[in-house]
Amino acid sequence: MKKIIAFLTIFLMTACFAHAGEKFYRIDTNPIYKSGLTEFYRVRTKIDNKNYKYGIADAKNNIILPVEYGFIWPNNGNGVVVDAYDYKNKKHNYGYFSLKERRFLLPCEYEDISCGHVALAACMVKKDGKYGYVSFEGEELIPMKYKSKEVYRYNMFGYNYKADKQNYIVAEDFNNKKCIYTIYSDNKDKKKSAKLTDCIYDEIEQIYSSRFAFKKGENKGEISFYTYLDKNGSKQFIPYEYDTITPFNNNGVYMVEKDGKKGIYSASLGEHNFGSEIIVPIEYNSLEHAGWGLYKFCKEGKCGAYDKKTQRFIELKYKNIIAVNDSKIQLITDKTKRVVSRYTFGEKVDNFKKGFFMILLSPLFIFDNFDS
Repeated sequence: MKKIIAFLTIFLMTACFAHAGEKFYRIDTNPIYKSGLTEFYRVRTKIDNKNYKYGIADAKNNIILPVEYGFIWPNNGNGVVVDAYDYKNKKHNYGYFSLKERRFLLPCEYEDISCGHVALAACMVKKDGKYGYVSFEGEELIPMKYKSKEVYRYNMFGYNYKADKQNYIVAEDFNNKKCIYTIYSDNKDKKKSAKLTDCIYDEIEQIYSSRFAFKKGENKGEISFYTYLDKNGSKQFIPYEYDTITPFNNNGVYMVEKDGKKGIYSASLGEHNFGSEIIVPIEYNSLEHAGWGLYKFCKEGKCGAYDKKTQRFIELKYKNIIAVNDSKIQLITDKTKRVVSRYTFGEKVDNFKKGFFMILLSPLFIFDNFDS
């Protein structure tokens, strides 16, 4: 039985078919595309002692893509990258052919092309020595003006720290400066892009997920990208730059520091979404996790706190604040000590948002609509 199967395999690989008087051979044992009863295979014909031309045929050897291309690379089971190689001038011209739609989504006019397996379902293309990205509909996502690109995936370490499931593209211009883009799907599953930084950095390196380290001259720092949905369900990207970003734990709360001052950034506020999610301004001398989801911030000898568990804030007027347990906190002044309920003491987020503290927060709220 094994000998019969081996014979059939060799026969199919070497069998000669004819189309319009031209002989061609199937080179795939398994179909490069399969949908129901439809199967497509790559085929080729010899043009001289060294070279071949390639095309695509169905299981009945009907030609789907003419046998006239330099080579064909299957891509993600839905399409192929096609090289319309010019044998006379020895020049490669790449395009993208959809097997599902049976048509070219991108014409064979690029020096390099890579589709599907990077930057979501967009294609990295190169033309006249410059890189860019286009959608399968041919819409420009990233201008074709960069000399190099690197693609970073959100799950490079297998987890995402509650950050966005995005793909990030670091592009380098011809002045050797780098910037960051992202390509994503909007609420209608249409490919969109956002330029998250200007091309001003000398070096950019992914730390994890949507967090990057950068170098600009002699200065070093970090930059993080998070998203939220606006009232129309459109995704918004908000970049932040800090000198340091320190995760307190795995619950999405970070201590951020800039110019020697500290604040709190929260990557997840549940039903409460402040957009930028800088929930404690970057203006405090010290900031620490006081336990049980309570975060204490202090300056000029006075302390306040943000309670992530109950979504409440405690005013900046205490000598010390301590989380006693899951339901109680201790407030300490120069003269008194008292224990209060975490669920009733302090201002709720919604009320706090309307109070004096929001005057400090308002300059930090940046809303850039990349979908408009």
